[in-house]
Amino acid sequence: MRQINRLTRASIVIALMAVSAHLKIPIGAVPMTLQTTVCIVGGLILGARWGGLAMVAYMALGLFGLPVFSGGGGPGYVLSPTFGYIIGFIAAAMVAGKMGERISSVKSGILIVATALFFIYTFGVTYLFLILRVVQEYPIDLYQALSMGAIPFVAKDFVTGMLGVLLYFKLKRNDILPGK
Repeated sequence: MRQINRLTRASIVIALMAVSAHLKIPIGAVPMTLQTTVCIVGGLILGARWGGLAMVAYMALGLFGLPVFSGGGGPGYVLSPTFGYIIGFIAAAMVAGKMGERISSVKSGILIVATALFFIYTFGVTYLFLILRVVQEYPIDLYQALSMGAIPFVAKDFVTGMLGVLLYFKLKRNDILPGK
């Protein structure tokens, strides 16, 4: 029964990742979505192992051709400048899940969100830079990659991430969420 519960929650997180990818504001090479928030809260709800597995499953569905990414899907998506963020979601969900096992205060929520965003942006901006500069031979420097792939999103991602974490903590304190 516990496995079915975990699979059900993981499936819901994967579905929410797909939906949040398409609720986007296109502002350049990297669209603004709610995926970072879903990733962080998904990691908290599922824990490190299952959160990471859910993000791997999300990535696999997209690479198999389902249009779950903000720009569609398919194996060619690995050459998309935004694919690094999807890789970062795996690490971020695992980190959020692991950190959430030990801590559950507003201060710890700040640390969880900041750490998860660090992983998402590190993978995302690095991949963006490499795909644009090396693969597409676009003359871009690291500051331009940060300007395209992180700076416009930090405030929104931090605020929505914190709202998600605070909601998670409230649901957990009130025993609304089942155990991992």
